[in-house]
Amino acid sequence: MSAWAQELYSIGFNVLCPNARAHGKSEGKVTGMGYLERKDIILWINEIVKNNPTAQILLFGVSMGGATVLFTSGEKNLPENVKAVVSDCAFTRVYDEFGNVIRRYIPFLPDFPVVDSASVVCEIRGGYSFRDASCVKAVKRSDTPTLFIHGSKDTYVPFHMLHTLYENAACPKEKLIVEGAGHADARETDPELYWSTVKAFVEKYF
Repeated sequence: MSAWAQELYSIGFNVLCPNARAHGKSEGKVTGMGYLERKDIILWINEIVKNNPTAQILLFGVSMGGATVLFTSGEKNLPENVKAVVSDCAFTRVYDEFGNVIRRYIPFLPDFPVVDSASVVCEIRGGYSFRDASCVKAVKRSDTPTLFIHGSKDTYVPFHMLHTLYENAACPKEKLIVEGAGHADARETDPELYWSTVKAFVEKYF
C-alpha cells in the first residue's frame, strides 16, 4: 500500500497503514477477509480520536482492504470523525468471492458443498461464516459517504460485484469504473483519472 499511502500523504493526510491480522508483523493465525478486521479498524479509529478528538478520518482500502473498510462503515456507532470511505475492488460476500476463486482455478468443483463445507470449518476455527461476512449487508447499514472503485476487466473480484455493492449502499455514494483495469490495477491503469476522482471525492467531505 506504499504507493497509495504516499499519494494520500502528498495531499495532506497523516497515514496509518496497519497490517491486517495474520499479515506482515501482525499477530494472529486466522484472516477474517475484512470481516474480523473491522473490529481492529474500530480500535484504531478510537485510538486516533482519543489522541485527537477533532481528527477527520478517511478509510481507504484495496481488495480485501476495500472489503475491510466497507465492513467497518456498517458498524453501529461509528465515530463522526470518520468522514468518508474509499473502497477499491471490494467483493460482495466472502462466500461469493471464494466461489469465484474456485471456479477460476478448479472449474469442475461446485460451490456446494465445497464452499459451504469450508465455511463451516471457518466458523468453527475462525469464528465467522462466509455468508455472514457480507459487504452488501454492511453498506446497507452505512451512512458514511463512500467512493466505490473497480476495474472493468477485474475477474478475480468480478466487476459485477461493484454494481451490487453500489446499488445496495444506503450512504451518499459515487463510483469510478476504470476501463481495462484488472484486479487492484485501477491506480496503475489510469493514475490521473484514479487520483483526480479520489481527490474530488475527498474534497467534498474534508
